[in-house]
Amino acid sequence: WGQVVHRSVGYSQPWDGRNGGKEVPVGTYYYAIDLNDPLLVELETITGFISIIR
Repeated sequence: WGQVVHRSVGYSQPWDGRNGGKEVPVGTYYYAIDLNDPLLVELETITGFISIIR
């Protein structure tokens, strides 16, 4: 609980459900996406949950 399992810059590195080369356990994971868009006045953060079901 509370560990970063994926981090990337840009869209070129989508998360494949793995951490350190191993599939993460089934469960619900929290995400935070920091949008760094030059058209935005300030940084926008989008948060939510994703469920891993196998």
